[in-house]
Amino acid sequence: MRVLLICNTDGALYVFRRPIIDALLSQGHEVVTISGRSTYFERLERLGVCPIALDFSRHSISPIKNMALLLTLVRLLLMYRPDVVHCFTHKPAIYGALAARLAGCSSVLVTITGLGTLFIGDAFSTRILRLLLLMQYKIALFLVKVVFFQNPDDLNYFVSRRILSIKKAVLTHGSGVDLTSYPLPSRER
Repeated sequence: MRVLLICNTDGALYVFRRPIIDALLSQGHEVVTISGRSTYFERLERLGVCPIALDFSRHSISPIKNMALLLTLVRLLLMYRPDVVHCFTHKPAIYGALAARLAGCSSVLVTITGLGTLFIGDAFSTRILRLLLLMQYKIALFLVKVVFFQNPDDLNYFVSRRILSIKKAVLTHGSGVDLTSYPLPSRER
């Protein structure tokens, strides 16, 4: 099976999604990732992943840039033909889910890793951007099989505002960190 993971940064894939990647690879599945490229790209390659670099322009709200991103994602998904697509973080979740369905992928999963700063402020411009983001989520999440949430507050937020049906929502209780890879420093007394 070919599994494609989409995230805005390669570091987030390597640090937070490595247990998923390791499990998929150990079961003989092919793992392809689409993310921004930084110092973790080669580490993903050494794991046995096929990483593809794509700049998600995390803070851009330009319709032209976002349409170009969507079309690039559709092209990549048509090229790699994954069996499963799993998207993480805002922009990859929205545009990845839309692209996957446009490319004919039927098994699309999304993980909501947090709501971010747009959900903290109350300025008029923040409220408008938040509303636009939620509208995009409502459309994109309608197309996916399962949406994983890392905390109950985010799950309740999406369900109570009818952005997502409770039937598609799964609570995972966070990403966690593999302490064998990142051991805690010893305490000296």
